[in-house]
Amino acid sequence: MPAYSWRCLACELANDAVHETCQKCACPANATYAQIAAAKKSAGIVDPVDGPTLSELVAAGWKNFVGKSDDRSILVNLIYENALGAAVVMVFFALVKAWELLGH
Repeated sequence: MPAYSWRCLACELANDAVHETCQKCACPANATYAQIAAAKKSAGIVDPVDGPTLSELVAAGWKNFVGKSDDRSILVNLIYENALGAAVVMVFFALVKAWELLGH
């Protein structure tokens, strides 16, 4: 039995020192790699899969717009209009707050 609180190597649950196995997935406190893998499998825990980064996904998505100037301009205009609309709303609320602070 561990003499300290410990975190499960399979499911990452914090366990008290009185427990020799994880209270969530039953993985032992001093588990081997095989025991960790078995506990993950029995608990249905899946390790993340290597794949593209967010920037790679965005770059790949943007490449779909190459040669399609109409689609790209629609996207850029949509982003610009949303940003402009948000700025107008922020200025409006700032003016309302200033008006309230002036006692009106």
